[in-house]
Amino acid sequence: MGPWADGSGRRDRGAPPGANTALPGAVACLKLAGARISGHLNLAGAQITHALWLEDCWFEESVDLLGASSQTLAITGSQVPGIEADSARIEGSLGLRRSVVESLASSPFNHVTPPCR
Repeated sequence: MGPWADGSGRRDRGAPPGANTALPGAVACLKLAGARISGHLNLAGAQITHALWLEDCWFEESVDLLGASSQTLAITGSQVPGIEADSARIEGSLGLRRSVVESLASSPFNHVTPPCR
């Protein structure tokens, strides 16, 4: 019997153990702390409807946010080889506090255009 089994022999397809599903006023989000993200984190075109918090993580490869949309994305205290975010739409906040983001040639973070006057 695995950690998702409910004792009847069928697999529970609901929320994972420890998920906060019953508290009134709770805000859904995904928080990862101290994770090593192996491979390419591909969120291109994703519609991320809840906050995504990645804290003190180490990424082996770049993060792809091309055309993604999100409310809040926080990558704090992390080592990131690069972020591809062309056409990404962050409607809340994008936090990169205490993170080291290496540059990618095509990253919009490398091409800051001054405001028009």
